[in-house]
Amino acid sequence: GKTTLAKEVFQRNMKCEVYAVESINETSADSVKINSDDFAELQSKMLLEDDLIIDIGSSNVEGLINQISQYYGSQDEFDYFVDPVIPENKQISDTAQTILHLVESMGVSPNKIKIVFNKVQSQDTLNTKFAPIMGLLKELKIENNTTFVLDTPYYSEIANTINYGLAPSDEESKLSNIDYVVSSYNDFRSKAVDYMKKSKASENLDEKEKFKTLAEQYSKLAIISRLGVRVLENLDEAFNELFPTNKKAKK
Repeated sequence: GKTTLAKEVFQRNMKCEVYAVESINETSADSVKINSDDFAELQSKMLLEDDLIIDIGSSNVEGLINQISQYYGSQDEFDYFVDPVIPENKQISDTAQTILHLVESMGVSPNKIKIVFNKVQSQDTLNTKFAPIMGLLKELKIENNTTFVLDTPYYSEIANTINYGLAPSDEESKLSNIDYVVSSYNDFRSKAVDYMKKSKASENLDEKEKFKTLAEQYSKLAIISRLGVRVLENLDEAFNELFPTNKKAKK
């Protein structure tokens, strides 16, 4: 969920560019992509921009950290280090090691570290599912530098709809934008009803089937749109919890 968070939690609120540090195609198409070896270019960009989101691909974390260590003090150019973690043992262990490396080896202030607990079933499970991270954050006295994103079928529903051609062709390119999906509920619902009426009224079998398919597709999008409303609320709450006093967070 790292790239989704970069785009839909941070970019939606900050209205700035995303730089994706990656060597494989693991980020969204609307971000600027560079390799971890191009850290000098990235530093230059950070110096020139007031606000910038750096989306570090999982295959590039080690390489980028090595690059940062070669440029003395370059870690200070980052205002915050945001680390998402899901409730699985390996990811929790890796996240704990990342936090410790940032603080102990790179000299990053603990207050600059923010944790996003991702794919959370309910807020009540945070202290049990993520107990090792919670304990570490308490030791570092930054236990309030956290937020959570609830597990949701929204993204899998959208992905399946796009990947399997289950949406009307003129909608497919727009469905990666959650704001569009949520704001289009009335339109989706209206089109679903209209196409079903046309299907029932048509005496041409091919046309009847075509209209019925479109009605079902728009009906499905309307249902997904309803899911998206709660997702957007959660994403905006997550941003505001991480940066409660900042209208705009940086880098």
